[in-house]
Amino acid sequence: MGLPEVSVVICHHKGNHFVPNLLKSLKKSEHITYETIIVTSTNMKFDADRNIICEFGPSIKRTVGAKYALGRYIAFLDDDTEVDPDCLYEMVRVLRKPGVGMVYGKTYNMERRMNF
Repeated sequence: MGLPEVSVVICHHKGNHFVPNLLKSLKKSEHITYETIIVTSTNMKFDADRNIICEFGPSIKRTVGAKYALGRYIAFLDDDTEVDPDCLYEMVRVLRKPGVGMVYGKTYNMERRMNF
């Protein structure tokens, strides 16, 4: 198997109960290869490709996670998010267009989750 197309760097800072739902939503991703890198300040091990300990805030955690990324593209997600099955694919589809250097998807607050 080759390198993943997307490296998903997950900044863990909200609590352990959100991470499994995010990882579960990522596992439903379609038409794309990806890896998961969780950067956390705890010794908690998550079901990710890599778990990295970093004692600093979110911006530094993202930078540290990006250094471990193997994918052509990097998606930064917070631990309290979830994605639709086509999210990563659609982001990469847009990134492949000439002149596009960054994309961002619509997010919802998982702490005050509502049915949409």
